[in-house]
Amino acid sequence: MKKIILFLILLSFCKIEEKEKEIKGYLRVTALNGLILRAGPGTNFPKVKTLPRNTITSIYDTIGQTTEIKGFKGKWILTEYQKTSGYVFSGHVLITSNKESLENDSFNKDPITQFLISESGKDPIIKKLKEKNATFLNGNEIPILKRFYEDEFSLIETISFGVEYSPKTITRTIKGSNIIEFPDINNFHPIKIYESGKIIEGEYYPCYECCANTNPIIAIFTENKSISFLASASDTDALCYPEGGNTNFNRIRFSDMKNELYIQTKVGDCSEENLLYCYETNTTDSCKPKRYTSEFFKIIKNPFEDPIIDIYYNGIPDGYKKEFKNARKLIEWKVK
Repeated sequence: MKKIILFLILLSFCKIEEKEKEIKGYLRVTALNGLILRAGPGTNFPKVKTLPRNTITSIYDTIGQTTEIKGFKGKWILTEYQKTSGYVFSGHVLITSNKESLENDSFNKDPITQFLISESGKDPIIKKLKEKNATFLNGNEIPILKRFYEDEFSLIETISFGVEYSPKTITRTIKGSNIIEFPDINNFHPIKIYESGKIIEGEYYPCYECCANTNPIIAIFTENKSISFLASASDTDALCYPEGGNTNFNRIRFSDMKNELYIQTKVGDCSEENLLYCYETNTTDSCKPKRYTSEFFKIIKNPFEDPIIDIYYNGIPDGYKKEFKNARKLIEWKVK
C-alpha cells in the first residue's frame, strides 16, 4: 500500500513538472496583502509561501470549476514562485497572454486595476475615501449616497461629500450578498453607462480645487472580477493644453464575434516646442501635437466574465488590424 501511495505522489509530481514546461499565460498579483501559494488547489491545502502584490509569474494550468472565496470568484492556478510550485486563487490576479503586458513601465503609469471588495458595508469605503483625499476635506463632511444604476443583479451607487468637485467613488452592491465592489483609485465620478450596464464611463480627478484636467476612466463590471483603467468610451483626438495636461488619442471598440474589447491609445508630443508653436499660430484652444511619442493597444478578451488582458506597446498588431476595423463602438445604455 505504501508503495502505491509513493507511486501516486511521484506520478503527481511528474505531471506538475510536465505542466510547468508549457507556459499558458502570466499573472500579476492584485491582492493588497499578497496572495497565498498553496500546496494544492484549495483552501484546505497548506500554505507554502506568500506572493507579494504586483508579483508577476507564469501560469502552467487552471484547475477545476469556478468557485467563490470571500466574495471573489475564480479558479485555482498552478504557478511557481521562487522555484517553488503551488496553486493560487485567480480571483486576486490579472491574467495576460504576453508577459510584456505586465512588465512594461507603461503598465504602472497607466494601469489596469482590479476592484477592491468590502464585506462590512459602506463604512470602510467611506473611511478609505476620506483618508485618500484628506487634503481636500475638513473631516466634518457627511457622505451622500445616490443610486446611479440598478438591475436584477446589482445596485451601483455613488458616495460623495456634497459638491460637484469633491471626492467621490462608485460602488456596486451584489444583490443577495454582502459584497460591495469599489475601484482601487482615489475617486471615480461616473457619467454614462454602456453595454447594458456592464461598462461605466467616468472622470478621474488627479486633484481637487486645482486647474488640473480630469482624465476619462472606464469601469468594466465582470462576473468574476471588475476592473478599471484610463480610457474614454467615446473617440477622442490628442490635444495639448498650455496650462498643463493633455488628452490622448483614443478609440475603443467591441467585437461581438470574438467577445473582445479593443482600446487604441496614442500619446501626443506636448513638449514646450509644440506648445510654443500653438501660441505662435493662435491655436491654443485646439493645440494638436505634431507627432506621437507612443502608441498602445489593449485587448481584453472575455471582458464581462473573466477578462484576459493583453497590451501591445508598438501599436496595433497586424493580426488585429482587421478585427479592430470591423468592431463596433460601445452602445450607450439609456437608464429609464
